[in-house]
Amino acid sequence: MGELLIYIDPQKAHDLDRNLALQKLYYQPEGLYQNIKGLWDACKKTRHTILFTDVKKWLDRQAMYQIFRPLPKHIPYISYSRITKLNTVRPLYNHRVSFIKFSDCIEV
Repeated sequence: MGELLIYIDPQKAHDLDRNLALQKLYYQPEGLYQNIKGLWDACKKTRHTILFTDVKKWLDRQAMYQIFRPLPKHIPYISYSRITKLNTVRPLYNHRVSFIKFSDCIEV
């Protein structure tokens, strides 16, 4: 009998290690960091080399972070103060409207 070989994708193994490291940091009693930078700093203190963007992606998928996510500091909105030319309305010259008497619709 031959030996059983199990092939492991190194990228998937790296992703799994990263997820486990972030779970251990985030879900411990001292964890539940309020922002991405706090969790990233904790990763650096424990000597994990995880990119800031990877921490952000992972944290955005966590239910606890989605519930207690900090409010955005800037909400973009449309400003109407810079309008210089008003919209013009073109008249409808060939538009016909037919009026029907209400009494013509009722059968007695």
